[in-house]
Amino acid sequence: MRILYFSSIPINFLSQKDQFYFGGWIKGLIEEIAKSNEVGVVFLQGKKNLNKVENDIKIYVVKGHYSFITKIFRRVFHIAKIKNLSKITKNIVNDFKPDIIQVFGSENIFAYYLIKIDIPRVVHIQGILHVWIEKWYANRISSFDVILGNLKNFLFFQGYFHDLLKFQKRLKLEKEVFDNSQYYIGRTYWDKNVVKSLNYNSVYFVCEEILRKPFYENNIKLDFKIYDELKLISVTDSKLYKGFYTLAIAARILDTLKIKYRWQILGLNKTDDIVKIFRYKTKGNISKNLIFNGKVGAESLINYLVSSDIFINTSHIENSCNAIQEAMIKKMPIIATYAGGVPSIIENKISGILIQDGDPYNLVGAIIELSKDEELRKLLATNAYQKAIISTNPINIAEKMLNIYSNILVHQKI
Repeated sequence: MRILYFSSIPINFLSQKDQFYFGGWIKGLIEEIAKSNEVGVVFLQGKKNLNKVENDIKIYVVKGHYSFITKIFRRVFHIAKIKNLSKITKNIVNDFKPDIIQVFGSENIFAYYLIKIDIPRVVHIQGILHVWIEKWYANRISSFDVILGNLKNFLFFQGYFHDLLKFQKRLKLEKEVFDNSQYYIGRTYWDKNVVKSLNYNSVYFVCEEILRKPFYENNIKLDFKIYDELKLISVTDSKLYKGFYTLAIAARILDTLKIKYRWQILGLNKTDDIVKIFRYKTKGNISKNLIFNGKVGAESLINYLVSSDIFINTSHIENSCNAIQEAMIKKMPIIATYAGGVPSIIENKISGILIQDGDPYNLVGAIIELSKDEELRKLLATNAYQKAIISTNPINIAEKMLNIYSNILVHQKI
């Protein structure tokens, strides 16, 4: 079978050391499928169009670079569409001649340009902008806060306020994708419901996601005792809906309770916008017990995980959340918000603890409960681990994905 993948992010299939990169799960899936099929992948990157082969995978790099003037124009007018992709997308499809096309994300700009391509096509659900935009502001944060929290960004047409305006334009493109796409791949009760609400006649398939390779190879957490201080860890980023505000307020509450702890924050730096906005909104400082580490590679992340006591996710919206699943397969006790697709991967008091999103007091209570009960930590972590090693098995996922492709091709002939 010939499968052509369209990704919204660049993918490097050559060997990488402990280096941060997006899309590890996409890379893992494509590499597994490529073991028995002819595979190509398309993504935006760099200053020119380029065709190359890496590890027997044909790669089409589409120019993603803009001139300085064009960048300014796009920023000021919040341009969401890339106008020159229709022709090149069609040329790539004609060159590769796929049996089926898979596009990662309904929000992927390629998904919009593939609408008129007459090849069986399936949209692999990631986040869905129609829901993400509803969760843009939370914890009483407003447009006023994000503007004054970083006035320089606002004046230079950057930051959360302008991102939201661009998001709203991208929403129109995503609606076109849902209106004109029949087949979808998802993995949670949440994304199944949302897909059906946006396209009543859609055909929905269930398939889990492959994690980054090091998470199958390296060590897992074995010691569930808590020693001198409580070691917490979160993997997040600077987007408003990732819930840093909840996390930072929870840290302040822990400080007032005189609990001895350290909270490792991976994916954020102290200088990121969300941190500045938190300081502005609360007129105070960040807890000294929050340790910002920025983005790290998979091996470093694993070391952080297994040396921590509790993994915490505070997002206001997620789908299946790779960070949570990576913590599960490392046998971590987990606290996560009951948001989006998270309840499909974490069962409350079975494989983790679920809390209301945006509620720092509930979070602190859950932290205290877990910190005082070693047996509960071990039980939740063991159940999460056992679920993860089954649900994220690469061979099973690749087999299921190939069956989905075959079903779509059969369905097209009916």
